Order: sequence, then structure tokens, then C-alpha cells
Amino acid sequence: MNSTKYLLIFFVFIVMTLIIGLCVGFFVGLASSKDNPVLLESISLIEQGNALFSDVDKTTWMPSLTAFQKAKELTDQHELKLPDMEPRIKQLQEKIEYAIKQGIETAKFFYDGGSPSMAITTLENEVLKIAPEHEEGNKLKIEYLNELGIKN
Repeated sequence: MNSTKYLLIFFVFIVMTLIIGLCVGFFVGLASSKDNPVLLESISLIEQGNALFSDVDKTTWMPSLTAFQKAKELTDQHELKLPDMEPRIKQLQEKIEYAIKQGIETAKFFYDGGSPSMAITTLENEVLKIAPEHEEGNKLKIEYLNELGIKN
């Protein structure tokens, strides 16, 4: 009975020490990040990029890429040590390029199959939602709209 009591006190002491240590670490980290607005902005951009990056909603890919690139620029410019953004940026660029390529190929397939309206819909949903300023996607959309006699 007596040893159980001491064992319980020992574990309570360890848990309390861990909690206090975590709290102190949190407040020290918070205080140091207040002194560095660039660090805060970089962390915020990385979090935004992670929050936006979704395999379900491809429209988040370009904003995510932009957020990661800006975070990388900030961290490089101020020589901050944060997670390396290059692998994430490369991964996003590859996914975006592949998705756009597939979207354009599908749109051309529909157009060649005699369905310009499906080609336009595909371009809008699979290419221009990801990258609204995509040159080839916009050019093809205008071409297909003109084929249907619709002014853009």
C-alpha cells in the first residue's frame, strides 16, 4: 500500500513536470516568434498551403503553390530554418502540370469527337479552375466558343 502511494506520487510529479515544461516551451516559442514577424508570416503561409492543398479540390492547388513559394522566398531571404519547401513545391507543380495536361487532352478528345460544348466544360472544370490564366486552356476555350458561334 505504501509503495503504491509513492509510485502514484512519482507519476503525478512526472506528469506535472511534463505539463509545466510544455507550457514554458510554448510561451518561450510564442515570445520569440512575436519578435520575428517574417517567421510568423512564413509559418502562416506554410499552414495556408497545407490547408489548401487538397486532392479532392484541385482549385486549391495554385493558391497552395503560391503560398509555398512565398514562404520559401521569405525563409530564404531571411535565412530562416523552416521545413524545406522544395519537395512540396515540386510535388504541387507536377500535380498541376499533369492535371492540366490531362484536362487539355480530354477537351481535345471531346472536341475531335464532335462535342465542343463538352470540350469547353472540360476546359473550364479541369484546366481553368486550377490555373485560370493558363494560356493554352484559354486559347482553346475561345477557339471552341467561336466554333459554337458564342462570343467570349
